Amino acid sequence: MDQQPPSQPQPGSAPAQPPAGGWGQPPTPPPVQPPVQPPAWGQSAPPAARPAGWVMPAERLGPVTGLSKLGAVVLLLFGLLWTAIGVVFIAIGGVARSAFDDAGLRSLGDVAGGVVIGVGIVILVIAVVEVLTGIFAWRGSGVARVLGVLYGLFFGVGSLLIAISGERSDAAANAAGAVVVLLVFAIAYLYTVAVFIFRWRTPG
Repeated sequence: MDQQPPSQPQPGSAPAQPPAGGWGQPPTPPPVQPPVQPPAWGQSAPPAARPAGWVMPAERLGPVTGLSKLGAVVLLLFGLLWTAIGVVFIAIGGVARSAFDDAGLRSLGDVAGGVVIGVGIVILVIAVVEVLTGIFAWRGSGVARVLGVLYGLFFGVGSLLIAISGERSDAAANAAGAVVVLLVFAIAYLYTVAVFIFRWRTPG
């Protein structure tokens, strides 16, 4: 029997589909992600990205404690006392200068009166700063806190040392009142130091 030649595709007909499993366009492989390199030794990992609009919350500080406010009152009252003492020194210096001038000792009056007035001015300046320290410490100023600690240490320790030396002297019986006053100064100033360091503000 004669074999028929294969039929030719008619023009306009769809091309024959390749058989399943035959050749064709291979699928596109997925993109390869680069490996994550670990941070080098001694370096910290980069911080995680924060969401947009994120703001570092501010540290909340509580109000000044009542104990610290009492220490501020101590500074204020003692500062006013030292202010009065400074004014007294200035007044005494002026009176002494005038007295020496009337006695014909003008040069001696200038020296003696000038020294007393100078001491009074120094006391007055220190006292005014102490008053301002007490006022601003009441309001919670950090600078006033530091100055209050310095004032408390200087005057508290100084008053305590003078009181102890006065108790050991032969004239302690005659100066008992002064020793008591110095001890009150020492206790009040050292109390201010303690509360300004350890009880400054309440937890926020």
